[in-house]
Amino acid sequence: MQVMSDPKDPEHLESKWFLSHVLMSKGYLDEAFRLAREIMERKPEDPEIYYWAGEILVKLNQQNIAREYFSRCDELLLEQKTSERGAPEIALKK
Repeated sequence: MQVMSDPKDPEHLESKWFLSHVLMSKGYLDEAFRLAREIMERKPEDPEIYYWAGEILVKLNQQNIAREYFSRCDELLLEQKTSERGAPEIALKK
């Protein structure tokens, strides 16, 4: 059974995700990025949060750092696809 967390809880990730989007849309980029980082600390294997953080960094004119976040997003997506398909079999010649 999955227990739903209280949206009023300051650690509620979905609320932080939503608030980060609202803050970015209103131009509060530093605050939006801070929330994205908080989510990232709790869900370090979620590619979507790395992509979102990269988008915020682009708005902050931090393209080089954003590129690192986009790269991490790509790495995580590739890992997910690889694990879904299973490890590739390698044929060895004798």
